[in-house]
Amino acid sequence: MARWYTVEFVLWYLIILKVYCRKLPDAAAELAEMCNQDRRCSSYLHHSYFWPKYPIDLSDIQWREYRKVLPLLSLAAAAHILARAALGRRRIWPCLMLSGAFVLYVHGAHTIFVIAACFGSYALAKVCGVSRWAPFVAWAYGLLMIAIKLSEVRISFGFLGPFGYWLNGLQSHVAWKTSLVSQWNLVGFCGLILWFSKDWHQSLSLLCLRLISFNMDYYWTLKELKDTKVDDAQAKVTSMPSSLYKTREQQSRDLEEYNITNCLAYCFYSPLWLAGPTTTFNAFTSHIRDRSQEAVVGWKLLLYATRLLFCFVLLEVMLHSCPVWAIGRSSLYLKVQRPDLLASYAMMMLIAMWLKFLIIWRFARLWALCDGIEVVENMQRCVCNNYCITSFWRGWHVSFNRWLVRYLYVPLGGRKYRLVNVWLVFGFVALWHDAELKLLAWGMLNALFMVGESLAACVWRSKVFSTVRALPETSRWVRAAAGASYVYVLFFVNLTGYALGVGGTASLAQHAFLEDWAPCLETLVCTAIFLFAAVQVMLELRECGLCVDGAG
Repeated sequence: MARWYTVEFVLWYLIILKVYCRKLPDAAAELAEMCNQDRRCSSYLHHSYFWPKYPIDLSDIQWREYRKVLPLLSLAAAAHILARAALGRRRIWPCLMLSGAFVLYVHGAHTIFVIAACFGSYALAKVCGVSRWAPFVAWAYGLLMIAIKLSEVRISFGFLGPFGYWLNGLQSHVAWKTSLVSQWNLVGFCGLILWFSKDWHQSLSLLCLRLISFNMDYYWTLKELKDTKVDDAQAKVTSMPSSLYKTREQQSRDLEEYNITNCLAYCFYSPLWLAGPTTTFNAFTSHIRDRSQEAVVGWKLLLYATRLLFCFVLLEVMLHSCPVWAIGRSSLYLKVQRPDLLASYAMMMLIAMWLKFLIIWRFARLWALCDGIEVVENMQRCVCNNYCITSFWRGWHVSFNRWLVRYLYVPLGGRKYRLVNVWLVFGFVALWHDAELKLLAWGMLNALFMVGESLAACVWRSKVFSTVRALPETSRWVRAAAGASYVYVLFFVNLTGYALGVGGTASLAQHAFLEDWAPCLETLVCTAIFLFAAVQVMLELRECGLCVDGAG
């Protein structure tokens, strides 16, 4: 029986409403006032044309650059969708040419290195074929891409001959001007300065995933054909077109579809080029060759776009109301004396971070959906609707999580060696993002607490707690208490990796919970009560089937 209208849940609602409708708005106003009075923090604020009375916090570089280019990106998306619709969505060449033009504009002359990387990976896949070394070669090549990205190796155009040496000289001549311009600046149309200054190394992260996906899907198709003893020269993998993404993802394609044209079109696909979401080669090709996506069409597509616009407006209002990123960059939070204010700041920081990624990923997915390509939805669950690391990851960067499971976790042994594999997976994820101390710490902390979570789940399912599990109400309260304690873990792990870093998060925790024990204890008790109430609602959502752990 649902508990939504019981007296107990009314109490939980009142606690949650007080935090979201009273405590957080008051904390936002107070933090904004502190930032305006601090010279360093206020220097990160920008004048706003939409809400002139309040400055906007654009100190997060990724969001500032994305927000600046969003109008141009929207025009590019509209042109791409219309051109593909006119030229035929089931034809690969229009997709390749349009995506290639987009990548050429983004990276300029350096696009040639990206193309060379694709040809190199494709050649290795064809040479290795069904050899048992093919997966190792695919991963070694992918890790090489990550190494080039992390070291930002400057590669010469010399392999193009005399023309390449001329390009090298021209590149050196304009290299000193690189810091003066942005890769997104519209002045990019004006000439060779931006043509050579555009950064291409950052694109290697997502390119690495796509190259590994192509090579592994091709290898598994060959292996499937070999295992069924079908002649490779005449073999075709029989596959019925499916509307289910999971089926498209796992179903092998015909051998002739693993060609360089499809590989380049998949790797360069413009809606997903800048930030994802990630899709597999099999799934992408199925939409080109079989039929366009039918999961989100018509009024559902319009509703999806409306929700995206609402999230954008919500983030804009939030950045006008509370400069969470400016406070983080200026370290103003170290001057905050009240623990409850610091706890509110940490929560608003994570909400802003969640909205930022949600908008970036959903815009890309909307573009792909309008173009007839279905990709997995990232951010399938609100950031405030998580109480364990496993479900958090399954609902956060969902497409990347699925990629990791398919191409890394399962080949390493899956659940059988989970307690070991998780360290390798999160180590790769940390390096894939960047070689920074905060990200390495974030990856190892995720692995550590995921192992702890798995061990705790095993203990909970053992005979020791069988009597407690037999009592539904007692079991629910124990799970809510455990979930509330793990929300603290989620907060500090993600603040470490994505916001404040190791030192900043440690300082924030010290200020909030360790310095003056009386107010710190009060804050700890109040936040624990709030989180306990929130987890009770989360558990009820899952019991009623309104929210499923392991989404995506």
